[in-house]
Amino acid sequence: MRTLVIGDLHLYASAFRKPDHHAARKLSAASRDLARLAASYAARGPIEIVLSGDVYDLAATGSSPVEQRLAKIAAHHEELHEALRDVCRRGGRVVFIPGNHDYELLNEAAQRWVETHIPGARVQPWFYRVRDVAHIEHGNQHDPDNAHPHPLLPDGDPLGILLTRQLLHRLGDLRLLELNDRTPVPMLLHCFWNYGLRTPGMVLRYVLVGLAATRRARLPDAAQRAEASARLDRFVKDAGLDRAAVQQLVDTSPRPTHTDGDVLFRRMYLDRTLLGAATLFATLAALLLGAPRVALGIFGVAAAIGAIFGMYKNVYRGRVQDLLQAKAHSLAGEAAVRHVVFGHAHKEYDDGAYLNPGSFAFPPKKGLRTFVEIDGDDARLMHMHAGEGVVDLAPRIVAFNNVAFNNVAFNSAPRAKSADHDVDAKKVG
Repeated sequence: MRTLVIGDLHLYASAFRKPDHHAARKLSAASRDLARLAASYAARGPIEIVLSGDVYDLAATGSSPVEQRLAKIAAHHEELHEALRDVCRRGGRVVFIPGNHDYELLNEAAQRWVETHIPGARVQPWFYRVRDVAHIEHGNQHDPDNAHPHPLLPDGDPLGILLTRQLLHRLGDLRLLELNDRTPVPMLLHCFWNYGLRTPGMVLRYVLVGLAATRRARLPDAAQRAEASARLDRFVKDAGLDRAAVQQLVDTSPRPTHTDGDVLFRRMYLDRTLLGAATLFATLAALLLGAPRVALGIFGVAAAIGAIFGMYKNVYRGRVQDLLQAKAHSLAGEAAVRHVVFGHAHKEYDDGAYLNPGSFAFPPKKGLRTFVEIDGDDARLMHMHAGEGVVDLAPRIVAFNNVAFNNVAFNSAPRAKSADHDVDAKKVG
């Protein structure tokens, strides 16, 4: 049975207000394409589809009961959910792995909704193994800004989800998600350019949310640790894994940013934001009091401090992909698997051991959607060419001749040279 791994759909339901209506159209197109992809594979025999986290953007759909949010999202993307039901009806499997944006799938109510709405599907906590071929995980547990204190017992929203729920959902625009590794000045300029006079209010809310989060920051208490241990016992028993080996994965996870107030304060750049706000108010006050030289002096000092901050390297830019790559290579040895598949970073990657399909909904190359296919003992990135046109990316194309799928073609993405992996495409079907 072939396994398809799909990453980071980020399906959500909202009023799709401007300026986020463009993202809504992208998500609708992505869910339709995935429905056709699933139907094309399923027509040739039972398959397994592993949705490797952030399938649903529950944080961007509000804070109502999770089953209500899931039902809202499913109503917007019914064609996809029907295709997943059909995969199960044909003898295949559908597996949901929670990510940081849909970690609430760990809730019993959410799992019941999945099992009821897609009979035969199930939620697999934390990670999923395909024999000794692949370890599949969302990957957020290796990113401090989006990790939980324990992967089986989430304790509040990690930093990235806190900002999505408290700011971006209220704003009705998820485009700022792609700027999460930028420093304050580029972010502020982006906000002024796109939101104009709404920006000061956004900054104020950002500061208030951040200060409240720093006050709440803490590690789990004894009762929560005991519950996490009990869940780990059930997890390893159900998955047939060695407890000591899985416990090591827990122990080597980084401390989540949102559990350390000092780290959170600096990571949110609250020191720079508050300094900038204080400078602005002091400058305006000096001008109102008729002291332009004082105002100019305050502004000059602030500009100098800002220039010094600007000389420092942005240590967060590209950090997530680096963290995932390093963890994947160590995990491949620790877990004795050939491949480790992560999502989360929204960047395609394949060096033979570490594979990342990127975001199926928001691919970097226009018209192409990437997924991982596991066939036998090998895993590889595959490109789906959406629409009637076919774009050649490699000399050998693997194609479905399926009229309902508009003769969409698939071909293997380029991968780093490795003596242990065959780089030629294989015939599908």
